[in-house]
Amino acid sequence: HPMPWADGNAFQTRMEECGVKFDWNDPKSWIWFNGDLNAYYNKLIASDSKRNPNVISSYAVHRWMGKDKSTLIHYELIHGMIQQFMEQSESRNLRLLDAGCGLGAGLMWFETNAPKVWSLVGHTISTAQLEFINKLPSHKFDAVLKSYDDLEVYKEEDTPFDVMYSIEAFIHSPDERNTLKKWSEALADGGIIVIVDDFLSVGVDKEADDVQLFSKSWMANVLQTTSSLSDIAEKFGLELVVDRDLGSEYQVVKRNYRNKIPDIRPTKKKNHQGWLGAGMRQRLMVEGKITYRLIVFQKKGGMTSSSSSVALSQVVQGQCASVPLAPDNESLLDFQPLEAAHRTGKGNDGGSKQKCISGWYCCGQGEEWWDNLDSKRTHNTSYLKLEKSLFGNYMDEMVEHLNTFY
Repeated sequence: HPMPWADGNAFQTRMEECGVKFDWNDPKSWIWFNGDLNAYYNKLIASDSKRNPNVISSYAVHRWMGKDKSTLIHYELIHGMIQQFMEQSESRNLRLLDAGCGLGAGLMWFETNAPKVWSLVGHTISTAQLEFINKLPSHKFDAVLKSYDDLEVYKEEDTPFDVMYSIEAFIHSPDERNTLKKWSEALADGGIIVIVDDFLSVGVDKEADDVQLFSKSWMANVLQTTSSLSDIAEKFGLELVVDRDLGSEYQVVKRNYRNKIPDIRPTKKKNHQGWLGAGMRQRLMVEGKITYRLIVFQKKGGMTSSSSSVALSQVVQGQCASVPLAPDNESLLDFQPLEAAHRTGKGNDGGSKQKCISGWYCCGQGEEWWDNLDSKRTHNTSYLKLEKSLFGNYMDEMVEHLNTFY
């Protein structure tokens, strides 16, 4: 039987005493919206009355980042990408599109914190979200009830965007190829697309049952690694210039999930498929099967020399970061080769030497420790199983690659 009742409900308890078994994983335990994103979000918004139109952070519905559990860092990061890749961005009349603008937090943040000469437009397909946006304090930005794929009017008016950004919305695209094609067509040469969202980790099977359940419940139609998405984007003149693992940088798993796999059960108040999706997203992030990332695509034709030199150190080709090469007429970097050494980390010079403190990554004991853990593994630690090849003389390997790089 599906589970439409809160855990511990008297009727449920009595039924269990009589021998009835309830399957928490029965799909009928959840309310499904059959791909209707408008109804999906409208229902979620109706169940939450804590949003204050006068406090941006209260309706910036994103993952917490940093020790202060901020949901506004996302906008600061996007602003930083604009400053990095768009020359003289603070004085130009840039046009920005918030692709999947939600409750309007990003638009309001940029209107409040970015140059006043910037023009801001947001697209949402949720009538409830647009209704909330219309109740926000007086603003100049425009928000419209449209898919973020519906950009024909801007092409017809010859008003391309300089910047497009999408926070936790691109994943809902029913066809990522078409979306990137439409975005590229409506983007000015040299313009950038900034996406903050969940991506598959390299090597994860997108057809696996847990990944597919996440996809269905979260309406996560885009199941791509950043490398595979980059391959698609290149066909539309978009070059991947930044790929940042925000999950690691901002300790997303620790701050949001306390490093725990959730016990996913529907209740009377939380039986919306989105709650199942959120639970599956947490599970897959803790297990390392999906990552929370910021990526930037730049449309070819307008990249400046200053921005391209910065981008070179961050661009990802396949799974490896590119290494800058010295021109024929330029000498190689003169540097003292690095050496592996255990130090205390105190002071400006790295501190004094000390003994090895972790057999996992050094002292040649890595594989021995791996065998020890594997022989005593329990169900609770099964998700921690990393490849044996990752363990060994970690410091020596790091030094080898750093010296090669320099």
